[in-house]
Amino acid sequence: MEMYEASGRDLESMRLVGPLAPSPECPNELLLRQLAAGLLDEDRADKILEHLPHCSRCAPLYREFSEEMSSDLSVEEEQILAALRLSEPSAQTALAQSLATVQPRTSRNRIAVLSALAAALVLCAALLWMRYGQTHANPNSFVAAAYAEHRPFDFRLEDAPYAPLHVERGARSAGSKSESLLQAELRIKQALSHSPDDATLLDAKSKAELFESQYDAAIADSIGALHRRPDLPAFLSDLAIAFALRGDEQNQSSDYTKANDLLAHALQIAPSNRVALFNKALVDERLGRPAEAQKDWKQYLALDAGSDWANEAREHLTSIHP
Repeated sequence: MEMYEASGRDLESMRLVGPLAPSPECPNELLLRQLAAGLLDEDRADKILEHLPHCSRCAPLYREFSEEMSSDLSVEEEQILAALRLSEPSAQTALAQSLATVQPRTSRNRIAVLSALAAALVLCAALLWMRYGQTHANPNSFVAAAYAEHRPFDFRLEDAPYAPLHVERGARSAGSKSESLLQAELRIKQALSHSPDDATLLDAKSKAELFESQYDAAIADSIGALHRRPDLPAFLSDLAIAFALRGDEQNQSSDYTKANDLLAHALQIAPSNRVALFNKALVDERLGRPAEAQKDWKQYLALDAGSDWANEAREHLTSIHP
């Protein structure tokens, strides 16, 4: 821009005294305005600057456009231009094209045009960021996707879609993890570095740890989430799963009892919570309580009779022999 402004000062004495016809070598007015605004690439700008001193039509036009863009720009205008020049090339082209259509040369009109363009760019960026955040930023969405891709246990996770059971004991190596699980772990770690006490993030971390058979860590993180958001049925159910899976691994009936109590509490708060009811029926089976398991499966099927989860519930109900 300093080079272009110096060229403009060198041409200060030149004036457009009348409409002159462009020669075949003359750039159009849009290119001259882009040059004055500093929006052209270096090669094209150099080529036009070499042409200007020898053209009585283009030199006065460039001087006039340079005055419009730089000689009386206010601080506000300069800040707007600086922000826009950092944007994408498409935004720069849009700026130049819009300026080319502006006939009034008052500072107020230029501010209005530049402000409108800047506002449009900011709005587009904000909308894209909001859409990205809603779709991708929530670690729980990646945990749910990992569950759907590779369901590692028979319990249900809140908001996770149905998937057939795929049992694989022990922690998996990083190379065997699904992309969704890797993304979940990465995003949870990044988010917790900024918000270490966020209950939703702690709950998401506990669920991701279940995939790795890290049940003690999952219990600790799930308790941390419940401490911050007590009596939330989804958190109660997630903690119950962690206890039940540790009970499977260590053959501890006391863990099943803790899981059953947590799920009963969740159902006191939300009697129609299908996830808690499904999981409680599974824990009843582990505790050797067939009558309780039958009751829970029948209650579940009264709420959900047609899903894939319902088909699993029927299979369990049929296999129970009081």
